[in-house]
Amino acid sequence: MLSASVSPSSRLVSALLALAAVTPWSLGCKDRTKDGDDSGERPEWSIVGEGLPGALLSLTGRARDDVWTVGGDDGSGPMVLHLDGESWVWVDPESAGDLWWVWLGETRVWTVGAGGRVLQLDPVDHVKVVEESLGAEITLFGVWGASEDEVWVVGGDTNVTSNGAFVARYRPAEGWDLPPLPAEAAAQVAVYKVWGRAADEVYAVGTGGVILRWDGLAWTSMSSPTDRTLFTVTGTEEKLYAVGSSGTGLILQNDGVSWTDVTPEFAPQQNGVSARAGCPAASVGLQTVLLREQGGVWAEDPRGVARIGSDFHAVWVDEGCAAWGAGGNIMSFPLTDGVLAYAGDEPPPPIPAR
Repeated sequence: MLSASVSPSSRLVSALLALAAVTPWSLGCKDRTKDGDDSGERPEWSIVGEGLPGALLSLTGRARDDVWTVGGDDGSGPMVLHLDGESWVWVDPESAGDLWWVWLGETRVWTVGAGGRVLQLDPVDHVKVVEESLGAEITLFGVWGASEDEVWVVGGDTNVTSNGAFVARYRPAEGWDLPPLPAEAAAQVAVYKVWGRAADEVYAVGTGGVILRWDGLAWTSMSSPTDRTLFTVTGTEEKLYAVGSSGTGLILQNDGVSWTDVTPEFAPQQNGVSARAGCPAASVGLQTVLLREQGGVWAEDPRGVARIGSDFHAVWVDEGCAAWGAGGNIMSFPLTDGVLAYAGDEPPPPIPAR
């Protein structure tokens, strides 16, 4: 069992940036600004917030009247914002360091980040309930739970070149434990995201194209068609999706048999993916471009670039099938200049100044 204590530091990590800092995707590609479209009038992005103190690295919601987003720390504290349907609330997590992902439990908002931190926030009172560290040298990039009785966090020690991968499970009676990883996964720098359909069907992805599956008893490696980095995994009852790569994009899809590469031509690096039953899946990445899937085919959303000079890190599909893209300056530290954009017909209220 791991001991839980407040992290003494909030060490910044560079692996995600190093993996992404390659030849710009725009070389040789079509112009993706909002000008020059020959197809007539097309929909545009709604910018919910821009120029925010920290980049937004994750967002999710139970519905569009209960949305959470978290992100970078510009020195005044990490970004934590909650939309209750009427307005956005700036939440002070009373902690320091970048927050990389957020998951909504039954009674708590779980968010993880630098310094191995796991924060549990009260979703109503917006106060910190628990803060603990699983290791100051670790950055936690992902969190997901089948319920608050079994929560997974993933990340790695990105100061090393191998054997940094970290996967831990929390159960209230047992606390934190580290179920063994397959050798090829344990040798990776990091596991970036985790998602599941149930407590006995959980998936995780990371560097080296590793795709893991938890069956309730053990982690096993799935056959992967790539050795490139995978940043995010998600799915529905019918399909699984994983996205990533470096510079150029990568979208993998699993219809229940095997993982296949379904990346459209000219796709930029993909950082986040979201899926909801009955809606087109959505994927985002560099240059704030949105890709959507219909019938297994991915194509660029006609809105084009949401904000020139920014990149998306995460996306969420709401109950109306609209896509929300979150990002900012995610390519260099500090992670600042946050942006939240909306691709749909009923824009949410704008984010007010802090």
